[in-house]
Amino acid sequence: MSLEVVALVPSRGPLRAMRGALITAGRPFLASAGLLEPYRARVSVELDRQLRPVAASDWVSVDLLAPHFAALDTLPMTPQARMALGATVGESNWGPTLRTVARLAGALGASPWLGIGRSPKFFERNLQGGGLRVSRRDRCVALVEMLDCGAWAAASDHFVYTTLGSWLAGVAAFAEPNRDADAIPLKRSPGRIAFELSWSERTRR
Repeated sequence: MSLEVVALVPSRGPLRAMRGALITAGRPFLASAGLLEPYRARVSVELDRQLRPVAASDWVSVDLLAPHFAALDTLPMTPQARMALGATVGESNWGPTLRTVARLAGALGASPWLGIGRSPKFFERNLQGGGLRVSRRDRCVALVEMLDCGAWAAASDHFVYTTLGSWLAGVAAFAEPNRDADAIPLKRSPGRIAFELSWSERTRR
């Protein structure tokens, strides 16, 4: 049975670049965990030179992203910790907007579906290339598919779990999401990274 698609960004070819905000927002988390310097010790001098001055509005190309995430993958972090880092990135970049949406919706019964409907705007603002498809699997379950992110992204635990965590931050503006990394269905291949988001029926007020 086909699922209802509720948000879509048709693939624009392989992922080519990412906004610097998705990198810089995670640095305080790494620093507080004592992992920022170990990360820098794992990247080349040239890569460190190029990434240190990156600003939130800059585009970071995939030739820098791939070794950046490969270095992050070697850090001693659990999937849960990577999701927590991703949640700080999501909270920084779209949390305030989605909380405002939830507050304005108020008595109308705001739910995560309202925020998910805005996800194409966030996607196109922060990523060049790739695609997005979000489908309704159940009343409180969404299937998120990130398309054409590339083999490097699919192979990166850090990319996958921080991406998942950033989506959970969006859900959390409306309802309490399932944050258990071991209980979240997840599939990945070079052409598709897919995971389910689920949440309690009681929405935040």
